Amino acid sequence: MITHTPGPWEVSDERELEDPHFATVISWAPATRGAMIAKLEGGSPFRDGEGLANAGAIAAAPDLIEACELFTAAAHEVRDRLNDAGIACPASVAHAAEKARLALAKAKESPDTRGRRQLVAWQAMGLYLPPTTKGGR
Repeated sequence: MITHTPGPWEVSDERELEDPHFATVISWAPATRGAMIAKLEGGSPFRDGEGLANAGAIAAAPDLIEACELFTAAAHEVRDRLNDAGIACPASVAHAAEKARLALAKAKESPDTRGRRQLVAWQAMGLYLPPTTKGGR
């Protein structure tokens, strides 16, 4: 499992001064204050629209990971208490907990694992064909 730069992360307020076509996400954690997390190119002036929303979503990642971890733990506690009382866990809680678990796994997997998972998905969709060897085999 890999770890990310600690949060909080913020979209730099200086993006207009640097270049209005880019936005930078930086860390505000004491040990990494000011470290660049990501630099996003937006084409047209970045402060308006989808590019800035993407930068905000990236900046929220550490908070979202923590929220998914807390929710998953709480959902398991609710499930266990309901099961102890002889009550089935609502499907909506189970579904939401599974989505949170999958999001956490995606956020924490290594680049090698992510690449293998994507390759399998592409092969399943017919978007990737392995290279042929000499002789066409």
